[in-house]
Amino acid sequence: MKRKNSLSNLIAGNKKVYLSICACLLAVYALLIAGITSATNKNKLEKNPGEDIKNVADGSDIFKATPTPALSDDDKSKENDANVSSSNTEVNENKDNENKQPTKEPARKVDFNREKGIVMPVNGKVLMKYSMDHTIYNKTLCQYMVNDGVLLQANVGSSVVACCDGIVTNVYEDIRHGKCVDVQAGDYVFTYGQLKSADVSKGDLIKEGNLVGNVGEPSKYYSKEGSHLYFSVHKGDESINPDSLVRSRES
Repeated sequence: MKRKNSLSNLIAGNKKVYLSICACLLAVYALLIAGITSATNKNKLEKNPGEDIKNVADGSDIFKATPTPALSDDDKSKENDANVSSSNTEVNENKDNENKQPTKEPARKVDFNREKGIVMPVNGKVLMKYSMDHTIYNKTLCQYMVNDGVLLQANVGSSVVACCDGIVTNVYEDIRHGKCVDVQAGDYVFTYGQLKSADVSKGDLIKEGNLVGNVGEPSKYYSKEGSHLYFSVHKGDESINPDSLVRSRES
């Protein structure tokens, strides 16, 4: 009797151990399945984020792109008009900028006809001749010197006229010859000095016989020579005797 009871107790004890082992195996299996499922879902989310995010109510995607509404014919016409207007504005601005650019005045040139020659700018006797190949005496400086022009006697205020057509290239003050005016014709430059005033400005186009200015008081370098017009001709660096170009002159 005691042996039966012992055997029954052993069998009952073994059943409890077996059930416990089975329960543990089932729990481990459940954990493994849960881990695999979680890893699979994670991989899906990483590959296509938002693919599995669904609206619970109707099953549609939560994140859905809002379609761009199609433009009507009127809207398209307005957009085209705006583009054309913008293009026209840019063209007009470019034209305005071009108009604002400073325009250079075309260079003017007056040729000199040496055969035709020149007229003397004043009527008066020669106080000091042209002399570049020998020296002549200067009363004021009390010394002999060369002279690259001629000194023509004239009263203060006498009119000085252009000896030929030309363009005024300079109006300036010179320490030896006072106020001077340079007029260019071709390769020649004609200088009028010892002026009281100049009636022309740089850039003026003048004709033969036009008023250049008026005779003034002589500078301190020629005070003893009296009032006169200093007149010289240069071609480049070379000075030329004005008498060699004169067409006619009253003395």
